[in-house]
Amino acid sequence: MAPFYILDPVHAAKEAISEDLCLPKPASDGRINTLNNRGAMKFNFFSKTASKFIDIAIQPGMKVLDIGAAFGEVAMEALRKGAMDYTAIDLDEKHLKILARRVYEEMPEKMSCLKLIHGGIPNGSLFKENEFDAILADSVLHFLNAEQIFQVE
Repeated sequence: MAPFYILDPVHAAKEAISEDLCLPKPASDGRINTLNNRGAMKFNFFSKTASKFIDIAIQPGMKVLDIGAAFGEVAMEALRKGAMDYTAIDLDEKHLKILARRVYEEMPEKMSCLKLIHGGIPNGSLFKENEFDAILADSVLHFLNAEQIFQVE
């Protein structure tokens, strides 16, 4: 399993600016491919699961985890609507830097509400049991093999 790295959101945002990292241009169908070509996203389009996750994330005192956050479209919507404790994990550090830059430029007052972790599916030792009120792993399971899906620690 690959190691996990915690990124400081402000530092990540400033690195994104200095590295000129920003959202890629959408394709003709409106989808934006991820930088690692493992998926795509659309703006302002959320699955039923993601919409329910956002509804939970914006409730007072909720702590949420988004696995496979990519450029953070779900994170941005949740933060805009009031989420106060949002952790995003992604395999591609550049995705997280772009998310940090988006928050930094669009709602800098929310930077303290965002935690970034570079890595894959977390194992049992990364977080405490029941640390999160909701966990979103939307459109990531198809990237895992059977051993990873059924891994128990």
